[in-house]
Amino acid sequence: NLRFKPGVDKLDNKALRDMARISGWRALVEQAAQQTGEPAYVEALGWLGSVGSVPTLLRWLDASDDVVKLAAASSLARITGQRPI
Repeated sequence: NLRFKPGVDKLDNKALRDMARISGWRALVEQAAQQTGEPAYVEALGWLGSVGSVPTLLRWLDASDDVVKLAAASSLARITGQRPI
């Protein structure tokens, strides 16, 4: 389970991007995305750039929240080099 320091309940986007760049963080970021549904975590998977995140991101495209869908599409575009139409 994801745990934060006392007084911190989430990470900002810059911290997520920095964390996602470190290759060992993919599983942690995926877990955080699945547990919280926060678009920032979904987008952080794109910053990681691992093709291992593609199946998870494809599932997020079916989310009911349009912001989460956009974050998943942005992440997929970052990983694959393709832009959404």
